[in-house]
Amino acid sequence: MTDLGEIEALLFVAGEEGMSSQDLARACKSTSPHIQTCLNQLAESYQANRDRGITLVKTGPNYRLVAKNNYKQLIKDYAQSPGYQKLSRSMVETLAIIAYKQPITRMGVEEIRGVSASSVLQKLKARSLIKEMGHLEAPGKPLLYGTTAEFLDYFALEKLEDLPPLDDIPLNKELDLFDFNQNRKEEEWECGPIAEGNGSCRSGFPKKVRRHYQARPGDG
Repeated sequence: MTDLGEIEALLFVAGEEGMSSQDLARACKSTSPHIQTCLNQLAESYQANRDRGITLVKTGPNYRLVAKNNYKQLIKDYAQSPGYQKLSRSMVETLAIIAYKQPITRMGVEEIRGVSASSVLQKLKARSLIKEMGHLEAPGKPLLYGTTAEFLDYFALEKLEDLPPLDDIPLNKELDLFDFNQNRKEEEWECGPIAEGNGSCRSGFPKKVRRHYQARPGDG
């Protein structure tokens, strides 16, 4: 018997892309009708409990966990606070992959980084540095991600073609993805919060990346 907690945990990890009832059934080793019943129960429990900050929504074939509407302003204010604006190393790495490989799916990002990207993608989207660019015509219709105008402003770029070229990086050579300011904590990106100065990061975008990332904007 599938536990509602199992479904909730899977949807949490899936992030904004969500999961279909068929995908959940396979993951839980259950049937689609039973999973659908569980999803209905989960949705009802979220709506009935006003103390819960999240709810269950369906977008296309997929189900997602999202914040309830009455918490949107709270989340927006937090996303714009100086402490939240600092980009961690994982966020900068993910942003670089999207910038050079867009449009790209969450699984595409995870294949390159080797770790889950759901949480990082949500944070980058909350900062308006990335956006959804439709769905890939593939089973499950996964979301495609690309960079935004705010991304260009943040890194003081006029257009995507201004990104540093990557052609001169040797094949299969492991290189640091970004130059970090050693005077800061390792997890903190050198340009700091957007709130500082004019809100842009003029120290430059990636100078060093793995050969695996090499693709011009728009190559897919």
